Amino acid sequence: LFLDIEVSPVVLTQIWHKGSITLNGVSLTINEIKDNQISVCLIPETLKMTNLNFLNVGDRVTIETDWLAKTMSRQAERKYE
Repeated sequence: LFLDIEVSPVVLTQIWHKGSITLNGVSLTINEIKDNQISVCLIPETLKMTNLNFLNVGDRVTIETDWLAKTMSRQAERKYE
């Protein structure tokens, strides 16, 4: 099962294909990035053990990007200041 999430432009600067992202407290691997959406794959065990199985279209989720991606994004911003 694939879960597609629309993300803000700020979040897009902090993610990459096959990088990690946390959605509602669940650490996942980014399967695909297209425009302003990311896609993650949810295996049956993840659906069974988390709240992601109860999401509906339009629900908001808590997103936390990888700490390394955040650091790299901040460093790139400082370079251009």
